[in-house]
Order: sequence, then structure tokens, then C-alpha cells
Amino acid sequence: MKPGYLGLLLGLVLSEEIALAHLHIAMLVWGAPSVSSYEILMHFSSDWPRKLVILVLAIASAAPEQNNIQKYITLIGVALAISVLAANLGSRAWFNLKLRPLRYSGYGYQTVSALFAICTGLTAPYVGYREVIPGGEIAFLAILRNSVIVGVIFVLSDIDWVQKFIINGSEVSNLK
Repeated sequence: MKPGYLGLLLGLVLSEEIALAHLHIAMLVWGAPSVSSYEILMHFSSDWPRKLVILVLAIASAAPEQNNIQKYITLIGVALAISVLAANLGSRAWFNLKLRPLRYSGYGYQTVSALFAICTGLTAPYVGYREVIPGGEIAFLAILRNSVIVGVIFVLSDIDWVQKFIINGSEVSNLK
């Protein structure tokens, strides 16, 4: 997919999923008590992670295709988008798992909180959905069961005999 289309997709269709990631990290993982305290402590109110992802993908779409420059800038934009999405889901999952806020105010507290949110988002992304809270324990168990099923299917789909069963000859495919 072209980087311009990815930027439009993230900017228009998935804008809510990557929006306000830094605010969610500050309030749910780091433990800022309110949006006002976030504004005072962070010294900016812009949604810079989302804007940075869209900016990098826009630069990638304008970059020349020679020497794979566009490909590398697009990979950087996609990695940033995955990080922002994982941080957003991870901060909500942190709250839904009832983990205590870090309350760490030392050097690099924003980075530490973001890393914890990204790791939580990559390990338990389904727990970050809004439907977990209204549904209670039943919704939580259903989401965990679905995430385990998706993970098992993902791992099984890479086994040669499963690929051979689904599509004859796919186990020797050299497409990369």
C-alpha cells in the first residue's frame, strides 16, 4: 500500500484509534489525576504522536522511490503507527487490568510510561477495547479467549502441513 493511502487511512478512518495516545498514557499508566494536570505537567496540548505518524507517512509519499528511500521512510511511519496504536490500546488495557499507575516522576518518565503502555498493548491488545468495562468479567473472558484463538491460528498458519492442507504447494512458496 502506498504511504499516502496509509496516511489517509490513519488520519481519517483510524483517527480515533491513534488519537490522544499521549494523554491516555499520562492518565492511565503514569497516573496523572486529570486532563488539567496533564496540560500543566506536559507543557503541550497537541496530539503530537498522531500528527507525527501522519507527517512521516506524508513525507514518505513525497519521497523519491529511488534507492528505496520511500520504503524506509514508510517503514518508519508504519512502526510509529503500530507503536501509537499499541500504546493507546495498552494504556486502556493497563486501566482495565486494574494495574496501579507507575507514579514515577524521575528522568524519562514519559518514555518509561510509553514503553510500559506499548508492551501492554502488544501483549494484551484486546483488553484495551471499551467493551471490556461494560460487559464485566464475561466480556473480559470472551476477549481473552478470542485473543488466544487468534494467536493459535496465527502460529498454526505458519506450519508447513497446515499450509499444504489449505493450499497445495504453498509450503514451498518463496514469496517474500
